[in-house]
Amino acid sequence: MVIVVGAGLAGLVCALELQKQNIPCLLLESSARLGGRVGSLDQDHFKLDLGFQVLLDSYSTIFQYCRLDDLQPRYFDSGGIVWNFGKRFRFRSRPPDLSVLTTKAFSWTDKLRLALISAGLLCRSDHQILAQDDPVTVADYIAKFSAAAIEGFFRPFFGGVLLDNDLQSSSVLFRYYFKKFLIGRALIPAKGMQEIPEQLSRRIDQNRIRLQSEVISLRVKDARVREIELSTGELLSCEHLVLACSEPVSVKLLRGQANSQSNVERGGQASLSGPQVRPARRVSVMYWSSNVSLYPDKLLVLMAGRKRLIRHFVQITNVSPELAPDGVHLISATILGEPDRPGLVDDAESEICEVFPRARGKLEFLRSIQIPYGVPLQPPGRLFGELFRKPYQNVWLAGDQISYASTEGVARSGAAVAHDIARTF
Repeated sequence: MVIVVGAGLAGLVCALELQKQNIPCLLLESSARLGGRVGSLDQDHFKLDLGFQVLLDSYSTIFQYCRLDDLQPRYFDSGGIVWNFGKRFRFRSRPPDLSVLTTKAFSWTDKLRLALISAGLLCRSDHQILAQDDPVTVADYIAKFSAAAIEGFFRPFFGGVLLDNDLQSSSVLFRYYFKKFLIGRALIPAKGMQEIPEQLSRRIDQNRIRLQSEVISLRVKDARVREIELSTGELLSCEHLVLACSEPVSVKLLRGQANSQSNVERGGQASLSGPQVRPARRVSVMYWSSNVSLYPDKLLVLMAGRKRLIRHFVQITNVSPELAPDGVHLISATILGEPDRPGLVDDAESEICEVFPRARGKLEFLRSIQIPYGVPLQPPGRLFGELFRKPYQNVWLAGDQISYASTEGVARSGAAVAHDIARTF
């Protein structure tokens, strides 16, 4: 029996691939909901995603397991609306619209550099990009662009993608995502991001999924995990174990074993006495409804400037009207690193009204969703081509604790673990 801990996308894909290969498995999830950090909440007939998240149709692995058409994809237009302290620039980056060439958001030198970067990335595979050991940050990589391009486009857009306002993440990830946006289109499911884990789970034998089943400890003997203990006291035997949960949960379970008396001898395995949880990037998303449309485009609004409270926002019902009741508009704003505080909602609303004065007095606040562990830090020097790791002979780590933090990255990780386990059967 293979036990998979964590029913986020990595765990769901892993369980689905194991099932496809006729390998018995059990998927355990501590909460009452599937999907981990990918999901949606229902509130007053609105669908509110757990953060601003999109799929790209240029992803490949996730769509081996998730049927794109069944998600009823709703597409963004490629481009954006840049708000730069009193000036608004709208551009679309796909032919036949040539506004990306004429917009004043980029200088001609910026446009030339963008073209050169694009040409270079199109000549390289995803694997070649992700396997590169590059010590350069995003900020250093784009340093030769104009300040207007950095503050008006790169920081609000890629800062939001990476949840990194200072752009200190690895430039490898910048190049990877840049290519994916270049060749693909961003989309969301018509009924919210929760549709992705729900669709994956419907393809798994429901007898193999257990919700509200928290794993609290591992029982190790001779360098192998033999049993896991649930919070109910139940013990489950396992031949293989996949920790596809969040990094804090994996580290807690592994540190518990490293410090246990029964785990002094591990048959030559590397010491687990010091696994640490990497710092994470905090993100929150705020939602408002409005009976008045702020703008008509299926575009993200990018807030220029390093010190903006809102990194970007979008009238998400322009893309998917199904997320709100008929005739009502839903606005989603992404805020990086800011803990909840008095006045935060009013400050954020003021920034939206700065861009679209018609919104003043028309926005009705719905909810703020705080996500303290948005993504682990992804600094230069990490090997983003790595898809799993084995702390014990029969234990695999999967998900963004190993791979890069995106739906595609965690899906690839879950699939890679399942394929590696299949080689032992």
